[in-house]
Amino acid sequence: MKAVDTASDCGGEAGVAAHCADAPNRMGAGDYEAGRERMKKKESVKGAGAVDLLGRAKARADEAWIAAQEAEKAWIAAAKVRTPEAWRQAIDGISDRTVRIHAACIVWWDYFGSRPASSAWTHLDEYKAAWRADRSADPKSVRKALMQIGYPERLAERRVKIEEPE
Repeated sequence: MKAVDTASDCGGEAGVAAHCADAPNRMGAGDYEAGRERMKKKESVKGAGAVDLLGRAKARADEAWIAAQEAEKAWIAAAKVRTPEAWRQAIDGISDRTVRIHAACIVWWDYFGSRPASSAWTHLDEYKAAWRADRSADPKSVRKALMQIGYPERLAERRVKIEEPE
């Protein structure tokens, strides 16, 4: 008897269904039942192996997530000690003016805005004053600009998301 390996050997999905349905007639009932039991055992072994594989993959994903969070925290700590002159120089390197304004406002919000008025950093005030709600920059361009000035990709992606009020 010829072994059937693929759906094309049986004439497509309908052929496979017909082939499988006819299996008890092509072989002895005992052989058919023994084959089904072997398949069930293989499936249960594969199922247990899949659960182990899934568990290991989940553990690796959890470890990667924790490492990413720790790396992001380390970057944020380093960004907080970056000088306002260094921020301004990096932002001035963004070629598109509208994108530059949006990126500068994000940086101002993240690292300048929380400073007390008595020790305010005024290095980005020009960009802050130039920002207009009716001027929109392409979020992908702003994300790319944030990455250009040093933001990690995941953080840049989160910072450009525009949430509409409900």
